[in-house]
Amino acid sequence: MDKAVALALMTKAKRVFGNEQTFLSFPITPQIFDRSQLDFLSEEDGQDAAQNYQNLQQFSLLVNSLPDGEAWQPTGNGYVWDIYDDVLNGPSTEVAWSSRSDREEEQYQAASRVLRTATGEDTRAYQLYQQYKDQWFVLHERYAAAQLTGETATDPDLQAHWQTVEAPQLRQAIQDLETAWVNDGFKHEVEQAQSIRQRLGAKFPSMTWQAWRSEFNPDIDQTTGTDHVQYFPSGFSPINAIADGAWQTFTLTAAEIPKFVAEAPEALKKRLGVRSTDTDIQAIKFEFSSAKIVRPWLDTDVFEANFWRFRSAQKPLSDGQAPPAGTMPAYVTAVVFVRNIEIERQVTQPEQQSKPGASARPATTLEFSTAIQAIQVQPLVKLQPQQISLKTHPLMKPQVQPQLSMQAINHKAVTLQAASSPKVQTAPQRQPLKQSLVGSQLKLQTSPTVFKSQPIAQQPTPVVKAVPPQPLRQPSDAVQLSKTLSRLQNASIVRPQLPVTAIAPRPTKPSKPDTQTVIERLTAANQICVLAFICKLLPKCPDPEPTLQW
Repeated sequence: MDKAVALALMTKAKRVFGNEQTFLSFPITPQIFDRSQLDFLSEEDGQDAAQNYQNLQQFSLLVNSLPDGEAWQPTGNGYVWDIYDDVLNGPSTEVAWSSRSDREEEQYQAASRVLRTATGEDTRAYQLYQQYKDQWFVLHERYAAAQLTGETATDPDLQAHWQTVEAPQLRQAIQDLETAWVNDGFKHEVEQAQSIRQRLGAKFPSMTWQAWRSEFNPDIDQTTGTDHVQYFPSGFSPINAIADGAWQTFTLTAAEIPKFVAEAPEALKKRLGVRSTDTDIQAIKFEFSSAKIVRPWLDTDVFEANFWRFRSAQKPLSDGQAPPAGTMPAYVTAVVFVRNIEIERQVTQPEQQSKPGASARPATTLEFSTAIQAIQVQPLVKLQPQQISLKTHPLMKPQVQPQLSMQAINHKAVTLQAASSPKVQTAPQRQPLKQSLVGSQLKLQTSPTVFKSQPIAQQPTPVVKAVPPQPLRQPSDAVQLSKTLSRLQNASIVRPQLPVTAIAPRPTKPSKPDTQTVIERLTAANQICVLAFICKLLPKCPDPEPTLQW
């Protein structure tokens, strides 16, 4: 792929998948997986548990590495769990003091029951809310990708198709989904409960802090691989994000290449030496599926809470500047998977046209190494060296609060009712509200396809934290593995079938008489690549409120 095309593809991807609070980090070395390597949450008969364990470890190390900009490569400054552990349990962390009133405690507990069951799992309402939220993101990604292609088209027929067919259908789909999200997906109720928990959680810092620490339990969450590397398992949601039916189409056309190259910074184009956008590529096409990174042991509210600080002059996680600097100014929050990558070229001399079953070209042809290395000159974030606490000092303990005399909880404060029969594959029908959500659960079943495992190709060697020899929880321990996978499954959702399953295809034009369209397939049928990691920028952290009692 030439420099101009790579730059245009990266620019469009940022428009589709990024926003003001995130940036995309593109792998320098292609991240290529066999589908079975990402299917580590499957516990079907015949699935190799030990192989699942190793795949889970490699994925967890990958997505918890610290990004340092649009060029993705391990930084060597530890992992997300290292920073998080140092914040929660480090001797230099200080938590403010205050408490909730009896009434506030009632409201806080009622809001909590909207979101979590007594066993710590997501409630039925919260599961449905997350399903609708995932569909909302997918439809907006689909709309953004189609809009950029349609509005850039030079062919009047293609422009008309976008304006009269694609755009109205996608806008209607988004509007219908938003209505269903409110009516059937408990949008207002869940967001109200989240707001109450965040507001009242800040009024009882030590209790909130203790809850965060209890969720980050190395005895339960931390796992040790056969290579003596400790890690905290992380997966992705929806759990079926790589299954058939969960993918959308992404196209970069020849007409879009000059537009997106023109949007790139002049300094970057100069470093790349992009002087022309002439290319024989007519289109790059692939299927994509974005998925949120699931970390049951991490509560990201920590990064926005204003009731903690470092006692010493310890470097902040982020200084909140542009670009931000700190020990963890950003972290991976989602990933964009792609498959079935094809390049359409128009050639004057007929070449061997790909046919069904033909071998794909090496997947390394889809890489951004030249463009990314130029971007790396000015990274978006600045990581500062981090010395992880050795925990030799007594851990900071939450300050003891007086016991609250609890009144009977008023369930009318934040009371919800659940639909009696949710549907996973289609939007649930609204039914009479009869059953309280308190303590309710939603068990979502999946049947991921099992594929033969193959070695991971061309993966960069991660920088790992060595640990002293100790008794290991071996991958062969089926009980431990089952608990680990179960927790990731419970924290994930299933992506239902989208309301819009098909849109009338765009009109096509025949090739010129002296040319022929040749399709190059860059990936095999069972290969999945990472197009980009979606990284979230931290606000200033910590950002303590000076008026609190310290």
